[in-house]
Amino acid sequence: MFLKTVSILKCISETKRFVRSMVPGLLIVLLALGVVSVYTSVIISMVKSEKYGGGYVPFALAGVTAAIAGLVLTIAHIDEDFKDSKQNLVRTGELYALAAAALTAFGLLFPVYDSLEQPSAAYYITFLFVVLTLVAFCGLLCLATYRIVLVLWKKRKALFKDILGK
Repeated sequence: MFLKTVSILKCISETKRFVRSMVPGLLIVLLALGVVSVYTSVIISMVKSEKYGGGYVPFALAGVTAAIAGLVLTIAHIDEDFKDSKQNLVRTGELYALAAAALTAFGLLFPVYDSLEQPSAAYYITFLFVVLTLVAFCGLLCLATYRIVLVLWKKRKALFKDILGK
């Protein structure tokens, strides 16, 4: 009986060690999938978006990103539960605001790039700026989301103290 218990405990400890070593890799894969999904959603939403009329997607998405930045900054300055995470939340809000600015720049540059007919120096320079603003938006958005998830994960007990019990 003792040997069975020891082998079960050894199996459980090996499983815990394996899972702990797999978590960083899974987080990296999930972050990469997040970046790819953000790129894909922005590019797909750009196709046939009423030829840059009222339903122009980058400006709507930039507004949502700026609203999230405002929410995070408000939480950083008002909420007492996040007092020790204030600096991290302020940096996260700044990242969201920069992501909104990058997406706004993308929204302004894409119609200019799309209206250029012949490949020329202006065509390639505009293409470079369009790609850089999209890369900046996706990178900043994913980094900011990663940081806010870390803060919320650390504060999960404080957030759900009423639900989890006294």
